Amino acid sequence: MTTQAPPPDATDPWSPPAADAVPAEPAAAGPTAAPPYWPPYPMAPPQPRNGPGVAALVLGIVAVVMVLAVVLFWVAWLPALIAVVLGVIGLRNVRRGVAANRGVAVAGVVLGIVGLLGAVVEGGLFAWAAHQAVQERKAEENAARQRAEAEIKRLDEERERRRKEAEEKAAKEAADERARQLLFGQSYTYPDGLKITVSSPEPYAVDKYTRLLDGAKAFQVTITVVNTGSQPAKIAGLPTVREPSGNWYQLLIDGSGRAKFLTSDPLQPGQQSVGKYAYAVLVGPEQLTVEYTPDLVGHKTARWSTTDRSGSV
Repeated sequence: MTTQAPPPDATDPWSPPAADAVPAEPAAAGPTAAPPYWPPYPMAPPQPRNGPGVAALVLGIVAVVMVLAVVLFWVAWLPALIAVVLGVIGLRNVRRGVAANRGVAVAGVVLGIVGLLGAVVEGGLFAWAAHQAVQERKAEENAARQRAEAEIKRLDEERERRRKEAEEKAAKEAADERARQLLFGQSYTYPDGLKITVSSPEPYAVDKYTRLLDGAKAFQVTITVVNTGSQPAKIAGLPTVREPSGNWYQLLIDGSGRAKFLTSDPLQPGQQSVGKYAYAVLVGPEQLTVEYTPDLVGHKTARWSTTDRSGSV
């Protein structure tokens, strides 16, 4: 059984022509037939541009977190500023109708402003704290410098005081040394009240039993000690006779009884003791120096001569 194809639909422009169809003769010139109408494909609606608002919100949150962390306030201003800028852009997009997240954009702007204010406030507090620290350090440095200057001044004053004391002591010792350089017949009084007087050397005639060295001459000096103080004073020792070339001398003690020694008992206040000593020397009396120390403890040596050696004019 043979199936025959249906005849082509003359109204369907896409149906193929029949195999035995004879091409139609071109129609006579006349009005052209209108092409078929195809409806356009539907266009997708434009997507809202919510990116700036979302980015503003995220950066605002980051800025606030950095401000709350305190230690990151010095970089929090950057995301806060960007959040404000992007939030403003997002609000513009909302007003133009190309964005639909007004609340998000507003939140981003607000958080950005809060971040900026927080960064400024914390920066100001940090600057104030740094200024206070610098001022405190300067105050401590000034106080330390003042203490150092005061200590240096004190040390300078102490050195100056010691120098003056040393100069005064040296001047006093020099004056005391000059005061103990006396002429025969003058008196010297020690601080404890002992007053010493040495007479000028006088020729001394030895007895027939005393023999002098060749060229020697005999002289006698008298030493008078008076206690002008308020306490008993012990005196001891013998006077020393010195000559320019050395300290040679010969103490003469003969049988005439003219030699007399100072008392060895403590000298009471107001009392005096007199000693007479004879010496044989090789020079004249004008070249002699007599030295005497009442006691080695607390007394210095005084000297008597015929020449003023104190340095006074």
